[in-house]
This record gives sequence, C-alpha cells and structure tokens, in this order.
Amino acid sequence: MAQWAIDTAFPNQEAMCASGELASLPYPLLIVPMGTANLMGKHLGVKWNDENIGEEVAEALEEGRVAQLDVARTSGGIFLLMAGVGFDAWVVHELDRIRDGPIDITKYIMPAVKAMTEYRFPVLEVVVDGKKVFKKAPAVALVGNIREYGTGFAILPQARPDDQLLDVCVMPVSSRRDLIKLFLSAAAGEHVNQEGVIYVKGRKVRIESTTPVPVQVDGEAAGMTPVEIDLLPCRIPFIVPPESDI
Repeated sequence: MAQWAIDTAFPNQEAMCASGELASLPYPLLIVPMGTANLMGKHLGVKWNDENIGEEVAEALEEGRVAQLDVARTSGGIFLLMAGVGFDAWVVHELDRIRDGPIDITKYIMPAVKAMTEYRFPVLEVVVDGKKVFKKAPAVALVGNIREYGTGFAILPQARPDDQLLDVCVMPVSSRRDLIKLFLSAAAGEHVNQEGVIYVKGRKVRIESTTPVPVQVDGEAAGMTPVEIDLLPCRIPFIVPPESDI
C-alpha cells in the first residue's frame, strides 16, 4: 500500500526526495483494514463498525483528522511501519513459501514452530548513520516508525511516526532460551533494559551478517541481508476517526 500511495500521488517522487525537503502527499488516504494483523489500522485507531461503516467513514471525512506517517525505504521496497531482520523475518519468509491463498493469524503457527527448531541465530552487525552501534554477535534487529508490533507489544516504545527518525532496536539472541526470555521481557515492556540490547534513533541503517539472514518489511518477505534502510523526506497523511488517540 505504501509503495502504491507514493507512486500514485508522487509521480516525481525521486526528484522531490532528492531535493532534501520534507514533502507530503497532496491528499490524505483513508484505509479499511482487511489484513491479517491490521497493524496499520490499529496504530491509526481505525475500527470501522461493519454495520455502520458508511456513517463512520462520512464522519471521519467530515472531521478531517489526519495523522502523518514517515516513509522509509529498503532494497525490498517502501515501508511505513517496521522492518525486521532475523527470527521474525524467517517466520514471514517461511509463511510466504508455503502459503496458497489468503491467510489468517493461525497460518503463522506452523512457520513459528518450524523456526523454533530450525533457526540458528546468525551474527549481525548494525550501523546507524555511519556509526557501528552493534558489533558482530547473534541477534535480531527491528527498525521502524511505530511503537507496536504484530504481537501487540510496544517493541519500539520511543518511536513516533512523524519525527523523521527511525527507531532501531537490536537484541542479542543466541538460542531458543534467549528468544523465549526476550519474548517475555518484551511482553512486560522491559526488553530495552536487558543487558546488551541497543536502542538508538537515526535516519540511515545498514545491517550485515556473516550469512544471509531473512528480512521482512511490514510483514512481507523482503529479501536477505545485507540490507540498507533509509528514511525518505516524505510523509503520507492518513484520515483517522474522530475518536482516534494517535
């Protein structure tokens, strides 16, 4: 959706982004969440009532409340929410390999179980704005614009969608036991305080690895490492319901 929105409303996006000036789409978008996790809809506070959707959409359009989201780019495409490198991306890649149609949240169970037995936690190295922030060690990395992840946890608790900064969280993980501990600490909102965890902000991120590691972008398979992620001087405005607290 992000790539379509930018291509449609910014036909001269390359020149606009190259100028270095912050730009925004000339008109806001309104979404109707129909995906698996609907993370975008949840972040924006979009909860249309199917029985009353016409009136609710009309009210949102009349109210004209707009939320701005920064736009990031990788070799795998444009994203608005979050990119992951490591275990979560392995699950996404495996699901992408075996899926044969529409998916729901239960379709992630088998890929996740398989990842728990087969994933080997390769070494990552992370550079943010030219500075090496995480040196070679087994880890998982998340880069994003928003606090929430598909699990509902605030994986990037300091993230703001419109601050023209990417939040980067690198978490040392070398075993299934480490992963379970990390999951529990993330559920409690304590993962950023764990030993070895790196949490920084920046505009350009490069993640390398000793062996190719899966990358996911907004829940879609997006190639393998090395991966470069940079923030574009562009924003996409979204219409949100009057009661949204974003």
